[in-house]
Amino acid sequence: MQQQPEEEQKQPLAPASVVDEPRPGEAAGALAEAPADGDSTNKKNSVVKDSTATFVYRLLIFALTFLTGVVVTRALSPDQKGAYNLAMALPRLLIRFGNLGVGDAAIYEIGKKRHSLQRIAGATFGIALAVSVFLVGIALMLQGPLTASFVKGVEPFLFYLALASIPFALMIDFAQDLLRGARDINAYNISRMSHNLFLFITSIIFLFALQLGSQGAMVAALITVIAEAVLVLLMLRRYTKLSMNVDRGLIGDMAGFGLKASVMQVVMYLNYDLDIFIVNYFSVGTAAVGFYSLAAGLAETLWYFPNALTVVLFPNIASNIKRGGELTPKACRHVLFMTFCSSVLLALVSPVLPYIYGANYAPMIMPLLLLLPGVVMLSVFKVLSTGFFGRGQPMLASWAALIGLVLQTVLDIVLIPRLGINGAAIASSIAYTVMMVFGVIFYVRSTGASVRSIFIMQKDDWRVYKKLLALPLQRMQRLRGVS
Repeated sequence: MQQQPEEEQKQPLAPASVVDEPRPGEAAGALAEAPADGDSTNKKNSVVKDSTATFVYRLLIFALTFLTGVVVTRALSPDQKGAYNLAMALPRLLIRFGNLGVGDAAIYEIGKKRHSLQRIAGATFGIALAVSVFLVGIALMLQGPLTASFVKGVEPFLFYLALASIPFALMIDFAQDLLRGARDINAYNISRMSHNLFLFITSIIFLFALQLGSQGAMVAALITVIAEAVLVLLMLRRYTKLSMNVDRGLIGDMAGFGLKASVMQVVMYLNYDLDIFIVNYFSVGTAAVGFYSLAAGLAETLWYFPNALTVVLFPNIASNIKRGGELTPKACRHVLFMTFCSSVLLALVSPVLPYIYGANYAPMIMPLLLLLPGVVMLSVFKVLSTGFFGRGQPMLASWAALIGLVLQTVLDIVLIPRLGINGAAIASSIAYTVMMVFGVIFYVRSTGASVRSIFIMQKDDWRVYKKLLALPLQRMQRLRGVS
């Protein structure tokens, strides 16, 4: 399953854009009440404002992702979609192994104000070029064994297009992390949304207008990452000159944190996507991957809110550990509540999904339902892991994720040959729950927070939702007053 931090120059960067109406401070006051020593009211509310704006963008991304998913599944057979998803997963796997935690280390260093953004950007892009060449070379060397086992059914043309996307995708990841470190969450969100918009448009062109099948889907994906890379680099140019260099001193400063962070990234990626490779390994044809990848993608939509929060939490925690200790449990409570409610809603509408995606995709319903409990549990771990990263303790999150990965791999090997994609879903749900349990144990021991503060909603928390429900009426009253 899917998806997925820095410093500033001597001159202060422009603050992140926020949503004006509804006022996020009013809508989500409970998250903003944690005091920050010496911070102004605006700074105290910045996490809420940035999170609210990010969540709005994530809703737009969700809509575009949903529409693109319908386009792809309607245009491709389960076998074609399975091959397409395997080809898309390959560069993600290579990038997670090869990015060395550079983006996370950059955000952490920016929060600590140790290096200029220009210096970090130059070193980051130099690393991106070197790593891209290495990853593509390794993949070409292993093409034979890979296409005979874990990515069997993926034709050479799809394989080569997937590799061609690696340099652009890695550049996008690093540039987006630089924008996050610069606290330009608005630009970061626009970049993320542009990917889904470009992919939606190009998918319609290549799948429906030109009817090019899985090859057209991969061409659309490649054009998308090229266009997104151009856009994100243009936005980053507002803050620093773009260049490439190998700054040995800076790389040394970032290596310790970055390598620890990369362990977490690799492990979490394998937690999300390793099962589709194992499903493909044990399956005849790629249709099973098509069914399971659709179920996993739908289940991952529940992570839009926790992902929106973690985007903003990391740089804030890195710059103020005390404040992060107060925000993290509060964020966990809200994330757990909202993800649980969303999972119930998704389960209720699941019988309708084959009418949307096509009757031949009906086998994805059961694995979707089996994935939902684990997805809810992992939403809490996502927030806790961000707390660990912001506190400079990424290995605590990595150990919890590694335990989950080992368990998931064993369960996949045992259950998938017997239960197919339902076994993969059961294995993921169990592993995600175990990861959350260990994440809570590590967080409580390292911070002194109570388990209750992580899971149990408090009286002040409910005020958030009361204010959210009242916002439409308040807006109508304001409009009447203006008229």
